[in-house]
Amino acid sequence: MANWSTYTITKKQNFSNYIRISLDGQINYIGDNRAYSIDFKKTLPYTDWDAGDKIDIDTDKTRQHGSLKDFDFWDNVAYLHTTRWENKYWEAVRAKNNSESNSSTRYSNLETERNEWRRKFNDKNSDYEDYKEKYEEIQAELSRLKNERIRETQANTTDKLRQEQEKSTLRVDKAKVEEKLESAKARELGLTKLLEDTKTELGLVRVEKDNQLAIFENKLDQKQQLLENVRQALRDLEIKHEREKGEKNAEVKEKDGELRAKEEELKRKEEEVKKTQRKMGQTREELLSERSRLKEEKLKAFAAPLGVSLQQINNLRRYYERLTEARKNYNQANIETHEDNIARIEEELSQNKVSIDNIQKVCRQCEKLAKMRVELNEIRQQQFQAQQEVPTNNL
Repeated sequence: MANWSTYTITKKQNFSNYIRISLDGQINYIGDNRAYSIDFKKTLPYTDWDAGDKIDIDTDKTRQHGSLKDFDFWDNVAYLHTTRWENKYWEAVRAKNNSESNSSTRYSNLETERNEWRRKFNDKNSDYEDYKEKYEEIQAELSRLKNERIRETQANTTDKLRQEQEKSTLRVDKAKVEEKLESAKARELGLTKLLEDTKTELGLVRVEKDNQLAIFENKLDQKQQLLENVRQALRDLEIKHEREKGEKNAEVKEKDGELRAKEEELKRKEEEVKKTQRKMGQTREELLSERSRLKEEKLKAFAAPLGVSLQQINNLRRYYERLTEARKNYNQANIETHEDNIARIEEELSQNKVSIDNIQKVCRQCEKLAKMRVELNEIRQQQFQAQQEVPTNNL
């Protein structure tokens, strides 16, 4: 879009290749630069312009160029203002009216001159239209050629860039291959040296292993002899153990005989207790207490030869008492706790080489004794409660 402004030519300067036109106002150039003049190529129609003429200038186009630009007709920047010819005509008319010496010939000449100026103007205007049309055609052709050249330049640039990239990629790949080759050669030298060192080290290791093997075989013979000695000692121990076992079995049999004799005596005493109870009217508490005492003596007499300590017997009896109480109260947690305690003592007896059969006998007697003691405690508690209720009833 054009932005036309009208200026008056104040001065015209002719140079070898261009014409400088000085104006009555400033013209804006690129970068906000301003000047009171504009330069044109030394061609028509600029050579016909003179001081005093008015010209129209497209300031939008001047802003796209510097002040040293020599504009030509094809730039379509400036044109002679259309009132110039009319001004010349009216100046001539005023001169005719103001001069009494003007004649009809002068007037005719002026008319002829005016017509001539009009003809020139029309010719110039026609030339301008032709030039403008040619200019537009040339501009279109230039734009087409410029676009084609740009496309060709872009295509060539793209091809060059692609070729440069390919060359760069090839150079990088070549450098990488050469680097890998050098690395492989270095690794090969390293592996060769390592192989030679390994062979040397293997030779040394083989000699050392042979020496160690001879030492190991010697030690193995010594260990074999020591093993034979240990085996012989184990056989002697087995014989000794069998002998001691026989002696212990004989002792156990003897103790069993004594135990049976004591059991017979205990039974006899129980019978005597029963007879005494019947005779003397002994209470159940006294009976249970006596039976508990006799049962405990019988248990200790049975357990002592087996290697069962009094502490273990007391612990078993106490755990069985608590287990009996827990079973009566249906307390599953306490039942499991006391069963685990009893199992732990059974494990201790087993580790002390007490037979399973004897462990079961000891546990059964402890359980019977525990039940008797629980029953005895219940009777005593009932008697105590009865004694507490007697004063109340008397009142």
